[in-house]
Amino acid sequence: MREAIVSQLGRPGDFLVGDTAFHVTVAPMPAVYEKCKRNIEDGFRVYLLVPDRSLIGAKQNAETVAPGKITVESIEPFVGQNIEELSVFSKTLLPFWGQRCQPRRHKHSVFLKYMTYFILHVLQLRYNKNQSKELKG
Repeated sequence: MREAIVSQLGRPGDFLVGDTAFHVTVAPMPAVYEKCKRNIEDGFRVYLLVPDRSLIGAKQNAETVAPGKITVESIEPFVGQNIEELSVFSKTLLPFWGQRCQPRRHKHSVFLKYMTYFILHVLQLRYNKNQSKELKG
């Protein structure tokens, strides 16, 4: 369903940072791999972020669809690696985000997906800000 919505919006993935399309899913289905394949054909680099429990299968499926072309990573380390940097980036955003998405109110996988979306959104904003500076500078 989400893949259909992303396709209707004309976006290459859940997030686009530079020339890299990021797809985030807690349950990788065939449609997301086909979307990744189309992204590659359109000249994008592709990251597929999945829960750790789905990592091995997702990597195998990605290799079948587009050998060596789709970077598949676990959501958990992705969030962990970026959360410290973001806490320095904004002391006000993270507490607000934590209040909105308390793990006790959500399934673990849904919480990780929300955190991943948040991190990618901030990375996307940073990239756009840097691009604007380069154009002005």
